[in-house]
Amino acid sequence: MIQTRQILEQYKDKYPDFEYYYTIVQEVEDNATLHPDICIESCKSLIEGVSKSVIERTDKTQTREEIDKKDFMPLYQEAIRKLDAEYHSTTVDESMFEIEICNQFGKQIDKLNTLRNKRSDISHGRAVPKEFNSNMKLARTIKGVADHIVAYILEHLFILLDALPKDSLQPYDCKDYEEFNDFLDSEYENFPISKARYSQVLYDYEPETYFVKYKDFTSTAEEDTTITIEDYDSFSFWTDSRIETLNEFCTGWKFNPSKVLDLIDKYWGHIDSISLDELIDLMYIQADREENERIAQSIKSDLQFLIKQVLEIKK
Repeated sequence: MIQTRQILEQYKDKYPDFEYYYTIVQEVEDNATLHPDICIESCKSLIEGVSKSVIERTDKTQTREEIDKKDFMPLYQEAIRKLDAEYHSTTVDESMFEIEICNQFGKQIDKLNTLRNKRSDISHGRAVPKEFNSNMKLARTIKGVADHIVAYILEHLFILLDALPKDSLQPYDCKDYEEFNDFLDSEYENFPISKARYSQVLYDYEPETYFVKYKDFTSTAEEDTTITIEDYDSFSFWTDSRIETLNEFCTGWKFNPSKVLDLIDKYWGHIDSISLDELIDLMYIQADREENERIAQSIKSDLQFLIKQVLEIKK
């Protein structure tokens, strides 16, 4: 997926959270020949994830939990509509984003979703022998289409984010942000820029992501959902609805749910104490050490958010 990789590489310093998508891109490329249906399913996951990121960064009225409940095609259509609306309302040249192109892509995406539902190997367990298998040529074609779609949407999202004002944010060193900034910095203790605070860098270079994380932090803090280490009992805590949320998290990262649950049980109440090596061990595909550590920091942040999500779920 050359175009998608180029866009992610171009904007990785300004929007580092999006490096998460490298893992899925790698999954698409690794399986295009040997496991076509896994490749196709990964293409769907990539488009779905990018669509969620678009909505989260262009609509501050929706929580991540609300966005996660949306079906695939309505999610994609909402994402491109919001991008189009933002291009009309900001100083960005509205002609730069062609929603009609995305609508045409949408017809192909709908067929991709149908194929995925019929033939996917991971999200839908299959009896053997499997009745229908996609071939290598189809997988490569879908990979090419997905590459065009994702690269186009990501590039225009990044251009838009660069143009959006910081009107919704208060000054970085205001009192309201002190606790949140300390929380962010504690999450990224091994931030590679030794003389800079992660929270400051995120605020300066990715204000939309900063605001989304701040919104999640404050909304969770308003609810008294804390379960102490002494009160935590894995057997009774992990109800069906909470296990479902855990499985969704693991599907997104391609993790083994049992290994993730073992880590949560071991570090309940102090997830930030999980070592980078333990997080890297969860990864199905690993890169060089520096890249692994960067991804591991994202995993730790997402694990913290997962805990907040499951705490909000009523038994």
